[in-house]
Amino acid sequence: MEFSVEGALVCGGAPQVRVRRETEVLLEKKVLERRRTHPLFYAFCCGAGALLAVFGLFAGMLLPHSAAAMAVAGRDTMMKSSLFGMAAELLRGSLPQADSAYSFLLQLFLAAAAGSAAFALGCSVLAFAAGRTARTLAGLSMTLTLVSFGGFSALVLLGAETGKAALSWDALFVFFGTLLLRAACIFVRRRGRGISGLFLLLFSAAAYAGLCLPSSLFKQELIMVLSLPPVLWEKKEIALVVLLAVTALGLCLSLLRLGAQKGAPMDAVRFFLQCAAAAAAIAFYAVEDGSAFLTESFSPLLVSGAALFGLVLSAGLAAMRAAEKKQKRPKRP
Repeated sequence: MEFSVEGALVCGGAPQVRVRRETEVLLEKKVLERRRTHPLFYAFCCGAGALLAVFGLFAGMLLPHSAAAMAVAGRDTMMKSSLFGMAAELLRGSLPQADSAYSFLLQLFLAAAAGSAAFALGCSVLAFAAGRTARTLAGLSMTLTLVSFGGFSALVLLGAETGKAALSWDALFVFFGTLLLRAACIFVRRRGRGISGLFLLLFSAAAYAGLCLPSSLFKQELIMVLSLPPVLWEKKEIALVVLLAVTALGLCLSLLRLGAQKGAPMDAVRFFLQCAAAAAAIAFYAVEDGSAFLTESFSPLLVSGAALFGLVLSAGLAAMRAAEKKQKRPKRP
């Protein structure tokens, strides 16, 4: 009887030992997973991005000339040329009323820049206590900062008539600083992979710059076209406006999809549409103005070349990921 009782105790203890061991293994996996997510690193990046955004709001006070202030109000505002001063005057209603879609979008992105800085500050406080959620908070706050400050800078560039008024240095400083932090987060998260989104953003930005730089022939045509009512637009004017819309949308999508792991076919489609729009616009103006349109400025080559490089890269990424999925698929017996 004693032998059977001891055997029962041993047999009964075996499941408990097994459960305890499985629990320990599960806890070890959770600790390793938590370490791999680097919550402190993402919290630091989130805080650094928030400080950059807040600094950018007041950096205009240190600038002798602010392209942003001239674009929004045509003058220095309260707190000199700072974005915060312009946003405060916008809320007070002391800025000129938006009399066009361009000025409305400019003021909208100005308000979004101030809001994204406040949102980034809140996320940075939460990120240090959020654990694994710090990565999500950092990605969300930095994406909003990139879209708002980048969109504001792109609009200032679009409306600039001279090279001096083309660049909003305070907003651009925030944009490029946040872009470096976002790239570092992508590099850590993807373990050295996923930088292709930065190249797609570079090609999108180059195509937009080719359209909107003051020295661009497209910019000169855009100023004339956008000053006309849409009913007077001919085919070439419509093609140019479509090219601007597709290029601006592509730039926005590149910002939103920075570091995305999926959707390479969608990137290929949007760059294909951008190539088609660039080819149509260049063809219309080249037929009317002759070869001089293609040789007097680098803008047609920059717009079309950047779109073509983006198409090749995104199509190559789509093909590579499709091949990887095909290899991972289990083979049918």
